[in-house]
Amino acid sequence: MTTVFTNGCFDLLHPGHVDLLERARALGDRLVVGLNSDRSVRALKGNGRPLLPQEARAAVLRALRSVDDIIIFDELTPARLIEELQPDVLVKGGDWPVAQIIGAADAQPIAAEFAGRFERERRPYPAIALTTDTSKLTAIGNDYGFEQLFARQVEGLAVPQDVLVAISTSGNSPNVLAAVAAAHRLGCPSIGLTGAKGTRLATLCDVTVMVPSARTSRIQEAHITIGHLWCELADAGTGS
Repeated sequence: MTTVFTNGCFDLLHPGHVDLLERARALGDRLVVGLNSDRSVRALKGNGRPLLPQEARAAVLRALRSVDDIIIFDELTPARLIEELQPDVLVKGGDWPVAQIIGAADAQPIAAEFAGRFERERRPYPAIALTTDTSKLTAIGNDYGFEQLFARQVEGLAVPQDVLVAISTSGNSPNVLAAVAAAHRLGCPSIGLTGAKGTRLATLCDVTVMVPSARTSRIQEAHITIGHLWCELADAGTGS
């Protein structure tokens, strides 16, 4: 069972929301929606909101075929929910910068810093985050299933000189494990980033960094720090 998570105020629900939820549901077996409570909506948007109370907003969401479960939360962000649910896929709208998404995949900023720059001018390194192309994710998910989202991309893009960085806080994400297996078939070494319980990923990768924590937020914070350390090493190892 692959769990997809997204969240929002959904006040008022509009066609863009409906499209987002349908696309999110297509990425897994179960879509859980975190819904901001009336109190958290007021804190985010001011005293005139929400326009509809939380019970009404939840009822409208439940009427959609794409939504399997709704959880109302009081906090300003869904960090606690994400930590408790441990979803396999996190979905937000394209208007959200990666750095502002709670629980967002670490692959995107790390790849961007290798391909662009970190702290000094140097030549760009070829780095791709396999989480970014929504057209590929939707097409591969529909045609081959969620577990093949990353493996198909590895098979199409990777060559033996490449290195796959596999990031999974739980170490049990089927799509990440399948990507590592695909890299091995192509002769690509793999580096795993996971948490204290990520033994499945650790046994598959050539090298694994296991953050000694079971908390999603702490693991993700450590992963981005590790990514920045790699970027510093890349900066130090180049001329100009």
